Amino acid sequence: MSTLYKKFRSINQKPADHWLGYAVAISGALMQMMTYGIDNSFSTFSNSMQTDPTLGFPSATSVSFGNSVSLGLSPVFGVFAGFLVDRVPPRLMMLISTVLLFAGCWLSSSFANSSVEVTFSYCLLASISSAFMLSPGAAATGSWFQKRIGLAQGINFSGGGIGSAWIAPILGKWVEMYGWRKTFRLMSSFCAIGLFASIFSCRRHPVPTEESNEPNADETGEAEEVCAGKVDETEKAGFFMKKDRLFHAIHTRRLRPKEYLRAFLTVEFLSNFFMFAIFGWAFYGLIYVIVPYVSSMGAEGTVYANVTAISTSKASTIFTFWGVFQIVGSILVGSIASFTADEFAYCACCALGAFSSALLIFCRDYAAFAATCSIVGFCTAGIFAVMPALIAKNFYGPNLGFFMGCVFVAGTLGGFSAPPIQAQLQVKYNGNYSFGCVFISCSMTVPGLICYITLWKNKQNFIARFFRKRLGSVSSLG
Repeated sequence: MSTLYKKFRSINQKPADHWLGYAVAISGALMQMMTYGIDNSFSTFSNSMQTDPTLGFPSATSVSFGNSVSLGLSPVFGVFAGFLVDRVPPRLMMLISTVLLFAGCWLSSSFANSSVEVTFSYCLLASISSAFMLSPGAAATGSWFQKRIGLAQGINFSGGGIGSAWIAPILGKWVEMYGWRKTFRLMSSFCAIGLFASIFSCRRHPVPTEESNEPNADETGEAEEVCAGKVDETEKAGFFMKKDRLFHAIHTRRLRPKEYLRAFLTVEFLSNFFMFAIFGWAFYGLIYVIVPYVSSMGAEGTVYANVTAISTSKASTIFTFWGVFQIVGSILVGSIASFTADEFAYCACCALGAFSSALLIFCRDYAAFAATCSIVGFCTAGIFAVMPALIAKNFYGPNLGFFMGCVFVAGTLGGFSAPPIQAQLQVKYNGNYSFGCVFISCSMTVPGLICYITLWKNKQNFIARFFRKRLGSVSSLG
């Protein structure tokens, strides 16, 4: 091993919860700020694309398909990204992510002559870019922390809110001034953020004397073979392995193909998978519907015809409130999860988010939309912050990146289907977005129920301790 490699490795060879881990978390936040700030603004370009003769005046549904590809295919590529992140430096994957997003902005704005060409030249590359950013950032951050993983992932996932807070409003103004093509070229300049952020992303390598439950994810070759050889010969391995030995293998070595299949059928994996899948209907539906819903106020022929009109540029600034409260939600909920329970934080965010999404039905002015979307943004950010911690709690070790990617692939369901579902509901009910809001509210309720029933194993003890403390404080006052 070369001296240079030893010096570089010694930088990462730190104990768990070392302060350098926060630099890695911030680098992940910067990547998410760039990627989601751009990707989540796609619906802002919808009206400009629909009225563009060079695209053939595409319909709202055909434009929404591009949004579906951008958001929906990303988790599919996330499985491949999760597989790579256990084997390839996260820094390299983040650089690739940045280059792909930059290329998509320029290819689509220069050569696309239809909505289909926009989908394949920009949206497809944006989805790959998002996948190559999300799994590496979450896995790299998770490798640095044990006790404060909730807070660290909260910092990591706060980037999406930061991007929504300032990138989306800027793009909303640019698209009204210059049209979508020139705006795409201008927003490619934000990719410089990714070049800077990728420098600080790296996995932690445990110090040689450290006794940790999380082994070095880079163990390969002979070391893995030794670990694999320790399986009890009297016990059936592979698909029929007992659950306790399966999770011991997950935590200590890379799995064999049959063991991966067995892991996919565990309650822990299926719960995380369906929680993220159903939540995808809520989150991606919100991302798609917020700007069109707010800007539909005062639209003739709809139930909002008698309401004061709100322009598209002003409607896009709703994402500023959404983004600011996402930042607060990511960090605050992550901190709460670190000091209480990840499951408690997740269920609380789902409950409050579902209630707030239902309140969107009654919003008619800008202030009401801003206040309600702020609460919803807070809750969605909290859910995203806690989700990696829930996955890491059961699947930590050399397979963590792969399992994160496999759970995130569940977002394909919401990413692909949520925008068309919202578009069809809006068309079917004559521009009424109330039914879409009900769908979003239900899609945020179910994941909380799944988490409460299947993953929160010590909830009775947690709730009992909570009420004992409250009753104790009341009796002391009396």
